[in-house]
Amino acid sequence: MNNIIFFLITFLSLNAYTQNFAKSWEPIQKRIDNGESFSNEELNSFLKKHEKDLESNKIEKSIIYDYLGSNAFKEEKYPEAIQLFNKAIDITKEINDTIYRAFYQYDLACLYNHVGYYTTAEPLFIKSLPTLAAVYGQSSIQYTMRFKVLAEMYVEMGKYNEAKMYNDALLYYFKTMNGEKDREYLICLNNDARINEGYGDYTKALEIFEKLMKIHASLNPIDTANYITIINNTAEAHRHLANYDEAIKLQNKALELSKKFSRNDDLSSATIYNNLGLCYKAISEFQKAEESFDNCTAIYKKLKLDFVPDYTNSLSNKADLYRMLGRYKQAFDLLLEVIEIRKNSVGTKHVNYANALSNMALVHIDQYDYDGGEKYLLEAKEIYKEVLGEYHPYYANCINSLGTVYAEQKRYKEAEKIKLRSLEIMKQMTGEDNERYAYYLRSLGIVYFRQNNYKQAIECIEKSNDILKKKFGEKHIDYTDGVYNLAVVKWKMNDFQNSKGLFIQSLDNYKEQFDKFFESMSEDEQNSYYQLLEGRFDEFTSFVFAFIKAFPKENHSALLTACYDYQLFIKSLPLNRSINTRKAILSSNDTALVNTYNKWLNTKQLLSGAFRDLDFQNSYWNMAELEQQAAKLEQELKSKTNLFTEKKQIRFKDIKDKLQNNEGALSILRRYNNTSDTTSVLEYVALFVNKNSTAPIAITFKNSELFESDYIDFYREQIENRKEDLKSYERFWKPIASHLTGIAKLYVSTDGVFNQINLYSLQEPITKSYVLDQVNLTLVPNLSNILDKASINNNNSAILFGNPDYEYDFKLEKTQAKTSAPLAVNRFGFSELPALPGTQTEVDNISSSLKENKWQTKVYIDKFATEAQLKKVQSPKVLHIATHGFFLKDVMDNEDKSILGFETTKLKSNPLLRSGIMMAGASVVARDTVNIYKEQDGIFTAYEASLLNLYNTDLVVLSACETGLGVDMNNQGVFGLQRAFYIAGAKNLIMSLWVVDDEATQILMSEFYKNWSMNPSRENISPTFKKAQAEVRKKYPHPYYWAAFVLLGN
Repeated sequence: MNNIIFFLITFLSLNAYTQNFAKSWEPIQKRIDNGESFSNEELNSFLKKHEKDLESNKIEKSIIYDYLGSNAFKEEKYPEAIQLFNKAIDITKEINDTIYRAFYQYDLACLYNHVGYYTTAEPLFIKSLPTLAAVYGQSSIQYTMRFKVLAEMYVEMGKYNEAKMYNDALLYYFKTMNGEKDREYLICLNNDARINEGYGDYTKALEIFEKLMKIHASLNPIDTANYITIINNTAEAHRHLANYDEAIKLQNKALELSKKFSRNDDLSSATIYNNLGLCYKAISEFQKAEESFDNCTAIYKKLKLDFVPDYTNSLSNKADLYRMLGRYKQAFDLLLEVIEIRKNSVGTKHVNYANALSNMALVHIDQYDYDGGEKYLLEAKEIYKEVLGEYHPYYANCINSLGTVYAEQKRYKEAEKIKLRSLEIMKQMTGEDNERYAYYLRSLGIVYFRQNNYKQAIECIEKSNDILKKKFGEKHIDYTDGVYNLAVVKWKMNDFQNSKGLFIQSLDNYKEQFDKFFESMSEDEQNSYYQLLEGRFDEFTSFVFAFIKAFPKENHSALLTACYDYQLFIKSLPLNRSINTRKAILSSNDTALVNTYNKWLNTKQLLSGAFRDLDFQNSYWNMAELEQQAAKLEQELKSKTNLFTEKKQIRFKDIKDKLQNNEGALSILRRYNNTSDTTSVLEYVALFVNKNSTAPIAITFKNSELFESDYIDFYREQIENRKEDLKSYERFWKPIASHLTGIAKLYVSTDGVFNQINLYSLQEPITKSYVLDQVNLTLVPNLSNILDKASINNNNSAILFGNPDYEYDFKLEKTQAKTSAPLAVNRFGFSELPALPGTQTEVDNISSSLKENKWQTKVYIDKFATEAQLKKVQSPKVLHIATHGFFLKDVMDNEDKSILGFETTKLKSNPLLRSGIMMAGASVVARDTVNIYKEQDGIFTAYEASLLNLYNTDLVVLSACETGLGVDMNNQGVFGLQRAFYIAGAKNLIMSLWVVDDEATQILMSEFYKNWSMNPSRENISPTFKKAQAEVRKKYPHPYYWAAFVLLGN
């Protein structure tokens, strides 16, 4: 920077020094001529010593301030540097010296450019460069190098027209002066490629990068550092063109060179890892993407550079990955870190800080917090405007997101206006063939759609799709989203025929995405990703039923079959694949695989304890590292088992062929039909299949919008008050019953409110018969389960738990005197935790019946009915647990730090922590959730149940109140004990839907076990359980007594 001053002092001796001052300045001048630097101490000492002389030697004084400013710049003390440069400039204004002023303005412009204050830097460059051209000469290398800085800044600003004009001149200059292998020419050629990327012409950019690669490869000696950079840039061009395989190949080549010629922890490797992560993210290789981002951040941490702005790039990209996967809490935490680092390193008036705010806004928007998203976007918008100006892709992106917020807030005219503005900016900056332009165009189309302006909506979305198809092909997720959007618009225009093809095209692509990448995700990632896309399959079901209603006389067989196949796929996906993965591991002879599984299991069990250990929770990174370790181990397991687990798609024909002549299969589906942008109507439908079906039969329900309010409330009220219910059959079952002629056995996959109803308890109002009397029901998580060929467990063993001593204090090793109701328990459904002596009678009777038929039984009661003992269970044929169950319903709005000792945020994010059963010691823990005896806390959650090994267990019986309840996750079923025991491997479950009567329960269980233990086949569970219910009904005719329990399984 200060070689500017060398030139001036040597050739522009403008000051007449006093003799003493001249002598003092002479050694300074010599050091300036030699290009030496000065310490702040030297400069400040000179200022102080010659304070009076410098008042009459202003230029020398300004030079010192400029040097001080340069030192502060190097030390990253930017505010101080700005102040010092401005002091130098102000001195030149006092003496009206335009030449020195130009040099100091240039220095200040370089600082603003460095910290990203481009709009502040630009006028300073423009003011200073003409004077520098006059001093050096326009064709001089000194002036050209300074001119080049402005050209490169225009690239960063996104002012591609200005950048291209300047860069073209530089290319001509360096090529003419030094030839095509000149270092500066190659840098300008790289900038030319970046300019073409800015215009969205990635093909042209790729041509240039490939030319650069050849030139660099031919250099002798090779400029390795720049060669690696060019390979990485070439890979990035391929990424933008969706040539992901080639991009990854080049990035790995660059990484290999970086490791060979520098070090594995070199910053160039960090950059490559970050870009690799972006590639893997784009092709939905989410595990590899996360690993790549982690490798990048690990290098910065190893070099102790985890505070610099570049460190945050991979954090921000990882946060966006988590956002895509629906892992919002993790995305939020990472972005908080990014914002804090960027705030401290570059300040709040910087592009990178604004980018972090924009990314945080998207996390809020995706969680429907539009006010929060708007706040972040408005702040980012003002920063972009101040630093970059309005004509920049970042500004356009920000206001487009702001338009999305306005659309969600029903501020459609504002949304339309601001999105049109974003398109105008992108058109001028990059042209209409850029993918960003396509994204903004589609989002504008959605705004038009929400205003019922279907014509303009279609124009925008179709044009957007054409751009994305040309760039990325028909299988890309972004193009697929556009096809899906177009299908919805066509449907709302009643163009059912065209809409049908578009729906099927998009859903087939989504299904391919699931098939290709789902297996490599951890279970948490699977659930998050699943929730992002399941609504699209549900929307198709709503479309199908709307199509049938609009054209009832048409043949809809193919459409219904497609709908059925998609629903089989989406309803079975997470649970079945989770079960199959564990089954494959436990049945394998791969010792290393089983060891990895056990390591994962231990990590998950550590986490289950950590969720309740507040001291552990306060150690944030330990908790985060445990969760990350568990996820990575799970991904490793799934990637290995993926090689040999069957992934056959179950279809309508498979279900039909499996059924016997007197059997049927029923899938009940819950939907929200979006009748307008402001109105969505709850809708229940069903699909029925029998042996002779040529296509699924569509079943609709009357007034299904009332199912989850008036109708279910009435059903539960009649049950709880032991009153006759002659309405619920008409509402929930009659539309189904009309299709069951000749059906003796019906497999049923339920959804929504049907998970809260025992279908056997519905009473036909004329004959007064119950569904129990009409048909044999087999409730399954999804209909694909009826095809399972489960192994047979001939080992007649049973483990029974009953009558836990809730007051037993494991710390004091004694039973405590009963006190007032624990607040934590009282709040969530218990007035107290009463002892259950009847359950001891229950398990004793069951044990006797089993032993009479030569079963091996173990019974745990009183203080021995512990959580720890339950965790030791290893696949008995029967696991029976008679105790209190719990389901925490009102967690989401709770602001307490902890509930029952669990951190509330964990309860909110993990439904399996909200339900469970109470074991010995639970009442003591519920009273004092701080001083928990960790080994025996007595509260056994569904999360912990999911970690059990029950892969040879035919039956789990939860003889407790409301053990069948949980968080309804639509297609995934009930997230609670039901799902947990399925994941653990249980083939059949008996669970309760409401508070049970002790005596009726004893009769039910005794009758069931007495008869089933004589013929304990899996096929005999359902008919024997139904007979036991009929036996209870003889003594207690109301369904409250005999229908509290449901059998789930196959």
